[in-house]
Amino acid sequence: ESGSYLQKGGLIQSATYTEKRVKVPVILKKILEIPEVQANINRIDAQGGTNTRAWVYVEDITTKGFTLIFMSWADTVLYSLGSNWFAYGK
Repeated sequence: ESGSYLQKGGLIQSATYTEKRVKVPVILKKILEIPEVQANINRIDAQGGTNTRAWVYVEDITTKGFTLIFMSWADTVLYSLGSNWFAYGK
């Protein structure tokens, strides 16, 4: 299975110099074994004037789904961050 997600609205802001994470549950269908999951950044809209720091990764992978994590840190301000994901297995 595959899909995409766009986190927007200034929700990923870490102006307090700490990490900011947004967790998005993804539901899978027709996966019989725990799949391999790949995620990547496909879109980013960030405020200028500072370094842009962003990371997308997955955790809590099961046959029913996984959690897609959007993360930034330090003084990064993201207005949107998009991701494509791909889950494969039997």
